[in-house]
Formats: sequence, C-alpha cells, structure tokens
Amino acid sequence: MATKKAQAKKKLVNPNHSDSLDLPTPKKRSLGRKVSYGIIIALGLFAITTAALRAAYANRIYPGVWGHGVYLGGLTPDQATKLLDKETTAFGQNPILIEVDGRTTSVSQKDLGVTYNNALLSKELMSQGRAGSLVEQVASQWSLLVGLSGRDNANLAYDDAALATTTIAINNNVATPSVNASYQVADNTVGFVAGQAGKRLDFGALGITLYDRLANLNEEIIPVQVDNVAPSINNTTLEDNKALAQSYISSPLQLGYTGKTWQIDPSTAFGWLHSTTSPEAAVYAPNLLEQYYGVATTTKELEFDAGRIESYLTELSKEIDRAAVDAQLNVTDGRATVFVPSQDGKKLNIAKTRDAILTALQKSDTPRNIAMSVDTLKPTVNEESINNLGIKELLSEGVSYFPGSSANRLTNVRVGAARYNGVLLKPGEVFSFGKILGPVGPEQGYAKSLIILEDKEVEDYGGGLCQVSSTAFRAALMAGLPILERVNHAFAISYYTAPYGVPGVDATIYYPPVDFKFRNDTDAHILIQTEMVGTTLKFRFYGTKKKEGVIRGPYFVSGDSDVNKPSHTVFYRDVVVGGQVTKTDTFNTYYKSALDYPVAPQ
Repeated sequence: MATKKAQAKKKLVNPNHSDSLDLPTPKKRSLGRKVSYGIIIALGLFAITTAALRAAYANRIYPGVWGHGVYLGGLTPDQATKLLDKETTAFGQNPILIEVDGRTTSVSQKDLGVTYNNALLSKELMSQGRAGSLVEQVASQWSLLVGLSGRDNANLAYDDAALATTTIAINNNVATPSVNASYQVADNTVGFVAGQAGKRLDFGALGITLYDRLANLNEEIIPVQVDNVAPSINNTTLEDNKALAQSYISSPLQLGYTGKTWQIDPSTAFGWLHSTTSPEAAVYAPNLLEQYYGVATTTKELEFDAGRIESYLTELSKEIDRAAVDAQLNVTDGRATVFVPSQDGKKLNIAKTRDAILTALQKSDTPRNIAMSVDTLKPTVNEESINNLGIKELLSEGVSYFPGSSANRLTNVRVGAARYNGVLLKPGEVFSFGKILGPVGPEQGYAKSLIILEDKEVEDYGGGLCQVSSTAFRAALMAGLPILERVNHAFAISYYTAPYGVPGVDATIYYPPVDFKFRNDTDAHILIQTEMVGTTLKFRFYGTKKKEGVIRGPYFVSGDSDVNKPSHTVFYRDVVVGGQVTKTDTFNTYYKSALDYPVAPQ
C-alpha cells in the first residue's frame, strides 16, 4: 500500500499529458529572489542617481551639453554666456579660409555679418533635460549624460546678401559656363559645333560646411568642390534634329509687309532653338543657394523659344512702327479748325506674327512666307472727331511778364513753352507739367540759366522754366480747374509779381520731386495754346466754357515787398458758374528771405 507522500507525488504527474508540473526547488527560488532584488536595487540606484543629478544641477546646465563646440555642462546660464562670448569673440577675429582648386581665399567674418546670440543659446541649453513629462526629462538627462545627444547646439546668424556676394565672387574666379552644341551652316549644309562642359562651385557644400565651421568655432580650411556642368544641348540632340534644321536652308523663313521682305537666315532661326527641358537643379546635397544657381539637365528634343522670337520682332518693329499723330487745332472766330492734319499710326502685332512664325517653323515641306500682322493706330484727334471734342471757345488766359531776363533765360522760356502748344487734355485727364515737359538738356535746345537748388542759386539747363509753369498755373486758375499740386518758389521773384503787384501767384517746377498738376474736370477736351512775344508769355485754354475762375488778391499777411525778408501772402480763387460763386479756394504762399539763397560761384 502506497504512502501518502508517494500518492501526492503521483498526482503531480499526468501520464496523459506531455508536460509535467514540477514545483520549484529551494535553489531555484533563491536565484529568482536574487534577480528580483538586483532589479529593485538597480532601479533604486537609478532613481537615487537621477534625483542626485537633478538636485546637483538644479540651477546649472546638465552634463553632456555643448554649445558652439564648447563644453558647458555644470555651468549656470550666465557662466555659459560669458564663456561663449569669450570664445566666439576670439574666433570672430580669425578669417574664414576657403580653398578652391588649390587657391585659398580669406573671408572676414565681419564682412559676412556673423553674429552669435550666446545669451539665448545658454537659455536654450539650460532647458535641455527639463522639457516635457518627467519620463521625457529623465530620458533626456541620461541621453546627455552618456553622450547620445547635446553636441550640435548653435545660435548664429549672418548676412545672406553678403554671403551670396562673397560666394559669387569666389565662383567667378573658377567657374566657366557650359557651351551648348550649336548648328553651323557651310555650303548650304547643316553641321554643328560640339558642346563643351563648364564648371562651377558646389554652392550647397560650401554653405553647409561654412555653417558647420561657424557653429563649432572650427578654424580648419573649408575645401570646396568644383562640379562639372554639362551643356543642356549636346551633339546627339542636334544630330537627332538635323533633318528639320536642314529644311531651313532649302526653305528659309521670309517675313513680308507692304511689298518689303525680311529673310531670316538659318543661323538666326537656329538661335531661336532651345531645350525643351526647363532648367532645374542637378542632384546635389541639400544646400542654401542651389535655387539661385540651377543647372539645366541635358535634353533630347529642341523647340523654338517664343521669347527669343519676340525679341527679334521687337527689334524689327522699329522699322515698321509709327506713332499716330493728332491733328493740331486752332480756334478762330469761336470755331476749332485743323491746321495740321492727323496721321494714322502703325504697330507690329508681335504676338500674332510670333505665332505665325512658330507654325511655319514646324513645317518642313512648304514655303515659309509669312505676312506680318500690323495694327493701325487711330489718333485721338482727327478730322472726323473734331466736332465731338467740345473745343468751341476760349476758357481762360494766363499771362506773365519777365523783362530783364537774360538771353539764356528767354531761350529756355521759348523752348519750354513750345512743348505745351497744341496739348490736348481729355475730360478727366490730369495735366502734369513735368511729364509733358520731358528731358531738359542741351539736346532739347535748353541753355544754362539760374535756378534755385536746395539752399543756393546755381546755373543749370532750363533755368526759367518756372516762368512757363507759373503762366500755366494762372491759366488753370482762371479756367476754374481744380489744382492738384502746386509749390511756390523759395523766395519772392519779380518775374512772378506782375500783373498783381503782390507776389504769390507762381508755381515752381523741378520734376519729378516738384511738379504742377491740375485736372480737366469739364465734359469736353481742353486745347492748350501758347504764345511768347518779347518778354510776355500767354497760355490760352480752349474748350466748352461753363465756369471761370476769379482771383482776389494776393494780399500780404506778413512781411512786405522786400524780398530780403520772409513774407506770407494769400489769394483766393472764386469758381463762378452762371454768375454765382460755387466754390472758393485759398492759396497761401510762404516766402523765405532771398539772402538765404546766395548765387553759387561759377
């Protein structure tokens, strides 16, 4: 009969099961306890060490942290900033050395505008190991401690424009452009000139390495690679398109207009060919400047560049284009009449002609004769439109007198006034004295005479043109037209006093900063005519008269007729419609002393 102990042992074995349950022996239980105790102890030591680390560096940067290549672990942010300031200042005294093709170029950090924000960097480094949840903080602290992170820390800036200028200058010393293969015509046969590869700096590598040197205060020479740049059009491409190119010799392109022809020689047509692949960056390391210095990839097909054809037609249009000429009018006995007839203008329609050329160039079996498209430009004022312009009567007359003017000044007034004779203003159009006047120089017939420039009187071309602008100002006032821009002279001048007896009705001009402007706010065109007799100038405005301007004044508010003293005058312009004043404009004029503007020695 089995004992109870033997029976219990039998129960632990299942004869129908492949596994048997074996209770741990005392020895195995002891090993398990040791492993558990070891893990608990390790975790405890880790926790104690972590807590000690956090306590010891509560106000300092954690171990394992670097900034600009300088070890900063254990320092307070202030201490780190001072150390970084010392190191970056010393490093900033040294030039950056760049080696290209065995030649070394020295670049000043100051010229590149390199600056280091060490205070901000120290603040950022202090936050390492202290951001995120507690678990994230502990993981970051130990990562720094064992050297898995904390090395690549920097905070610097530089002048992008200065870097680009410096880089381009270095590139210009070594770079050569690639040369596309090109067609060549000899004895009515198409051949080609082989393409040539060029070279240029690897801008991307330079930018990356330069930043690394600056970030880590590394004084090593920066080696820069020079890359080859293949031409975008090579010999194979031209050989593949040779049949079409040959057709330009047997059937050249010919443009025509009104009996005149322009034959486009094959070499010109070949110059319009370009790559069908848009320039795009070649495969380089990520870089800072590649977007500005793209390299075209080699293409297998060619097409004609519409822009190049437009450039050719723009130059050709100079032989065809002609501006429309408005009829010049006179008003006699209250009626506008033509005394110089109008002329239609012509303008080459570049877009339509370009499209016709592109179509013809794609055909190899038909004559390439193109009738150019030319548009007719109609003048604004012509014999048919004169009755619709509303030029019926005299609106106003502005007068000024300038006895004692020098011969040069009289010349300038005469030449300047002629610019405005026959000017036609549309309803709503703004009159700009300077815009109509155009260039002022000896080429336009002007002579040197005194003008007021800044704080003195100097001789310059066009001196006296303010006589013209002041007379136009008076005509616009008398016509009741709105004055948009007017500047008086710096000091009172006798030429602009008559016929009022008191200065103030004048308008100076020094275009473009100083201009005289008014608006034609009538429903009809305004025709301007000028007349100069001796030392008297008149501006007459013609149109449809519905209002007029009446000047009251000028009056002295302060000062008097002594031009060597400052003065202030005022005049009023009443706009009268149907005998009733509908608006009154006030014009204040402030003059300085003429003594403030001495004549500069010649």
